[in-house]
Amino acid sequence: MFDRVWLYCLKCGGPLEAQSKAGDRTLADYNVTDVPPCVAGDIDGDDLHCEQCGEQWTVQTQVIVQLVPFWHHPKHRAESDSDDDY
Repeated sequence: MFDRVWLYCLKCGGPLEAQSKAGDRTLADYNVTDVPPCVAGDIDGDDLHCEQCGEQWTVQTQVIVQLVPFWHHPKHRAESDSDDDY
């Protein structure tokens, strides 16, 4: 089993399918805005061929993990804003 990540050809807009065996492998379909980091990392470097125009593409991914102070995270900021203990 595998998951699919759908991208679109930059030349003609045709669909491009990348397959990943990383993560839960639930036969899920993702696009570039909701792909899990482990799946994105797995398709990094994959070569894709557009069936519509024949153009060749290579997937390049960048996964960013960022650490922020506890009180700067939106879920904690909302809690602290409601406190009257300034």
